[in-house]
Amino acid sequence: KGLLEPYEAKNASHLLGDMYRDKDGCWYGIYKGILGFMCNTEELERLGLEEPKDWDDLLKPEYKGLIWMSNPNTAGTAKLVINTMVQMKGHDEAMKYFVELDKNIAQYTKSGSAAPNGVALGEAAIALTFSHDGLQPTTEGYPIELSFPTDGTGYEVGAMALIKGGPADEQENAKKFIDFMCSAEGQNLYAENNSFRVPTNSQATPAEGLVTLDSVAVIDYDAVWAAEHKDEFVAQFEANIASSENLE
Repeated sequence: KGLLEPYEAKNASHLLGDMYRDKDGCWYGIYKGILGFMCNTEELERLGLEEPKDWDDLLKPEYKGLIWMSNPNTAGTAKLVINTMVQMKGHDEAMKYFVELDKNIAQYTKSGSAAPNGVALGEAAIALTFSHDGLQPTTEGYPIELSFPTDGTGYEVGAMALIKGGPADEQENAKKFIDFMCSAEGQNLYAENNSFRVPTNSQATPAEGLVTLDSVAVIDYDAVWAAEHKDEFVAQFEANIASSENLE
């Protein structure tokens, strides 16, 4: 749409691969996040339930009212859930899946980070969340276990870009910030601040306990295709669960 200004970022040569930068320099990927299940182990033990192992496990009737997921109208996490299911199951089967999953959803939260926060506090037993949001509460002593569906999952590449036509001084500062966040120094801040985002700079040091793409069964996620169909899939998702009392 012409909103971004190309910029050849310093340190971009250390990014792990072409998938982490636009070929014309319009954006740069500065972290990766993997979609998974976050469980409150104390709550599941109290209920006598096991943690879900794959996507279809979430449909089990014993999980009724125990799952939180974000709202795809307001959260990118939920958009990734939808796109992952469509790419794994096909469009029609994915929409049927969400109708069944809705029976077990207690709340669709407005933000992606709200669902794991609810699980950490024991307000829910299971959340669909990114790995970094699911791991962060473990540093604060919450009884959390993060796992990933054995049948495969999707992932995001968090990126940054230079907005076209901004004030000259702000443009220069933006370029410096992009350079910094493409560097190992910038991405080392994740580990230093208990942010479990996966670095995209090959020289950055991952946080202890970090989950990486090569250690999880990830699908061959097509982010471009997903973006092209984003509005369509979100509208269909909402239409399919329009009767849900939990969709904010």
